[in-house]
This record gives sequence, structure tokens and C-alpha cells, in this order.
Amino acid sequence: LVPPALEPVAIVRACGLTRREAEVAALLAAGATNAEVAAALALSPHTVRHHTERVLARLGVHTRRAVRAAVLARLADGAPPVA
Repeated sequence: LVPPALEPVAIVRACGLTRREAEVAALLAAGATNAEVAAALALSPHTVRHHTERVLARLGVHTRRAVRAAVLARLADGAPPVA
């Protein structure tokens, strides 16, 4: 479900996310719904909502669709992690 360019390890380095946030971000960037993320990571939908909110905040974006663009831009730029 996750394209190779969106591997969580690369996202952790480029975006300064935790491993779990990076896993959620990768799935969101691949177009997964909260229910799909929850199933893929064996989490509750509530936990996925929480992680999604943290990912949006840490990437400085307001929509799930913008997660993909932000992650890909940071991966392409080799940007240092955000604080």
C-alpha cells in the first residue's frame, strides 16, 4: 500500500516525526482512510485520529491530501527534521 518513496524510515529522517507518526503519514500519503490505517497498523480509529492530528500539526499542513505533498517535498529536498 505504501510506495517505496514513502517508507517510514525516510519520513522519520526528513520530517522529524516519530516512527509511528511516520507510519501513519506514509499511509495517509498513499491515500488510506483512518479505518485503513487502523487496520494496517492494528490501532484503534481513535488512536489513528490522534496520530493524524499530530502529523498534520508537525508538518504544518491542514489537510490529509497536503500530507503527501509535504512529505514528498521534504524527502526531495533532504530537508533537516522540523522541530
